[in-house]
Amino acid sequence: MRLSRQIELTGVRQALSRRGPPKWPLGLGRGRTIDDNGKTAGAAEACHLEAKKRVAELEPREREVLECIVGGYSLIRVAGELGVSLEDAVRLKASLMRKLGANVTADLVRIGIYAQVDRNR
Repeated sequence: MRLSRQIELTGVRQALSRRGPPKWPLGLGRGRTIDDNGKTAGAAEACHLEAKKRVAELEPREREVLECIVGGYSLIRVAGELGVSLEDAVRLKASLMRKLGANVTADLVRIGIYAQVDRNR
């Protein structure tokens, strides 16, 4: 192996080791209190409950956009499905990302999957 490639891989390994443990989606850690009785759930269950709570607070139009995005639609197709302009679809997606605390589209999809959002329902 070339020395430069070996140094590059070593740098990547060091960067990965400095990152620490992976972060749980939706800002949740391992085990979280989810009710007033002190009942705790595993991280996966807590993620599902938090996602459902956040999605329930959305406007109907924002939920439709989320359903389309989870279904794999592009923003152009979302605009066509909902009968709005592309600019409106972009605005709705930005609002959706802000309300759900998502930084990228993949976060929206993940939250939608956790909340069991389905376009065909």
